Amino acid sequence: MRRIAFILSIMMLVGLLSPSCKKSKVDPPQPRDDGYKIYKLGDIEDQVELPSFINIMFQVTDMDGNGVANLTQEDFRVLEDNQPVSPSESAMQIRKQEVIPYKMKTVLMLDNSYSVGSNLSEIKSAAKSLVNNKMPRQEIAIFSFSDQANLVIDFSDDINDLNDAINSIELGYPSTNLYGAIIEGVNQWEDKFETEDIAQGFMVLFTDGSDTQGSNTIAQAKEARGDKKVYAIGLGDEIEPSILREIGNSGSYTIDNISELTPKFQEIQNEMERYANSFYWLNYMTPKRGDFDHALRLSIIDNPNKGKGSFIEGSFNSRDFYSVMPGLYINASAIDDDGVEEVEVAENDTVLLVASSYLGYEPPQYIWESDDPEVIEVKYDNFNNNVALAIAKADSGAMATVTVRDLANDLMNTVVVKITKSTIPSDGLIANYTFPNGSTDDQWADFDGLNYGTQAVTDRFNNQNAILFDGVNDKVDISSSLLSAGAKAISFWIKPDASSKEQVIMTNTYDSEFNDQGITISLSSQNILSIELGNGSGEGYFMNAFTSMQLADGQWYHVVFNFDGEALKGYINNSIACSTDAYNGEEAEAMFDMRLGASYQPLDQYYQGALDDLRFYNRALTENEIEDLFTEGGYEE
Repeated sequence: MRRIAFILSIMMLVGLLSPSCKKSKVDPPQPRDDGYKIYKLGDIEDQVELPSFINIMFQVTDMDGNGVANLTQEDFRVLEDNQPVSPSESAMQIRKQEVIPYKMKTVLMLDNSYSVGSNLSEIKSAAKSLVNNKMPRQEIAIFSFSDQANLVIDFSDDINDLNDAINSIELGYPSTNLYGAIIEGVNQWEDKFETEDIAQGFMVLFTDGSDTQGSNTIAQAKEARGDKKVYAIGLGDEIEPSILREIGNSGSYTIDNISELTPKFQEIQNEMERYANSFYWLNYMTPKRGDFDHALRLSIIDNPNKGKGSFIEGSFNSRDFYSVMPGLYINASAIDDDGVEEVEVAENDTVLLVASSYLGYEPPQYIWESDDPEVIEVKYDNFNNNVALAIAKADSGAMATVTVRDLANDLMNTVVVKITKSTIPSDGLIANYTFPNGSTDDQWADFDGLNYGTQAVTDRFNNQNAILFDGVNDKVDISSSLLSAGAKAISFWIKPDASSKEQVIMTNTYDSEFNDQGITISLSSQNILSIELGNGSGEGYFMNAFTSMQLADGQWYHVVFNFDGEALKGYINNSIACSTDAYNGEEAEAMFDMRLGASYQPLDQYYQGALDDLRFYNRALTENEIEDLFTEGGYEE
């Protein structure tokens, strides 16, 4: 069972698409005489949490598959073992997108083949109109395609960057690789419907012709697409409507004039917004106890649809469930169900504080404060404010009291945070990523990582203080100014989970195969670690070294990249695994952001596994310091 902390973070998330962030321009659909369909997302038995939380994520559509966003708690009925669940006794909350961690990924695939000619400027104008009307938490990737699909900008929610990328598109070649573009586009995301992560993707495709290149078939394109949602728009009389219909499983449209493209893009954007708003979350505290299985059924009251899709059902086991008193608790767990009154944090480090409000009838709304910010600084954000970071700002022995208040339910609690002596080297430390609750913020300076999809996962101490890469499209980007040429060290922990492909753990070079400049740390298809420094020539490396040790999937390893300006060494679990002092040319300054979990080129070298305790230094580490990092927190192999 997952920790109680997580579901409470979901309950209090500020609306990712809520009216307080952005007023919807989409009118809600009117009630349908023919009823609604309800779809379960995830298994109920996998979504229970201590002390006794039941969670269900689901989607509601009309009978035509259009998302329905305007249902309320009073529209639903919940049965346990065929008995109604009391909304008041269970503190039941059924809410929509405003408390759901939903992220929409949208691929905009634009035909720029030579045949579009003078229409290119209007195509770009229409694309900018879609971007300028994007939803909060909607990330857009833009491709152009002629003889092949070219990534113009990866998933981003920065409107200015997206517009700049669109402006950079120029006419392509007199060849249209339509099916190849579809395959490339749909491979950019994976739909996820999990309690801790909802990510849904759409592709919006524009073309002015058929596939003329013949590199791929429509059958291959449809197979790659599967159930992923694709909208297809075709311009002109060279379009084959039947092909568009096969491609666009969410909608296909033909237009006669390029001036129709902007309103068509907006129509599709409105439909995607309605679909995004059709996700709901049900959460309540069940009274069931003991090692017993229970049946659960959720339905819409007075739903005219009595057939397929009119309800969802599942089961759960109430083993280990226990009762709690109403109140606000800090770092509550199965071991400390009343939470903690005191925590420790090492010098220059952070500790995670999680607030849990039990049996409240309003979504919790937390604020945190320290009585002495010069000793303990508290950071939290408005979207996930049940989680806070307590940051040690003073020396060992100092302490401060942190107070958290749940304004919505009029609750309050405190915790004393004590600073202890740190064994982690801080001299020359540039950036420190301990990934508390999956955060990619720098805990030392201001090199916060831009997270593209990674999720919190348990670390080697069984805390939610590591990040997980899915091996498909997850990555994190850190500023290019992080490291410079000369002595440097990188310390981190990895737990690989896919030993059958080449994977880049981190790089700041454009092409990881030629290593034009910068650093590349990667795993071969046999899980053999390599460390490399580029020389800028594109012909070989300044320095590179390969280990002989094969890393096992599912096991944590401590890795250190250590360069003193003359010799490059790689350490695994406190032992030298590879080294070299041979060089070719001179080390080249990196021009690109430090990318975690993926390469820039080739596009398919995504890392699959976990990463934790990532630290960058502007000097080489000593062997004693490497040992201190390896044994941090009392860790033993």
